[in-house]
Amino acid sequence: MISIFASYLLENKQPSIYGDGEQTRDFVNVADVVEANIQAAKMPEAAGSVFNVATGRAVTLNELLKTMSSILNVPFAPVYGDERAGDIRHSWATISKAKEMLKWNPRIDLEMDCGN
Repeated sequence: MISIFASYLLENKQPSIYGDGEQTRDFVNVADVVEANIQAAKMPEAAGSVFNVATGRAVTLNELLKTMSSILNVPFAPVYGDERAGDIRHSWATISKAKEMLKWNPRIDLEMDCGN
């Protein structure tokens, strides 16, 4: 969503949001994902384990678009469309296992991620 919204905003186009924009996602920066994987690779006790690598924070699509619009200093007026069939309403991860076992925490928040 970040790259799609950025493209639209930078081209002064109205981004589309399917549904009311209040659906949530957990947006994580790739640098945080890489760091979690490096931590896991360094820890023999992590072998064979599964970890959620995310921020642990639910962000609405409306909030994402508003944040990006503010950072890019571009006004936004999304075009809302029908919800997509089968789309998950709320999605974010519990990252307690990664925090505990890997001693890992996400370092890049949404505002930093959208600003870079």
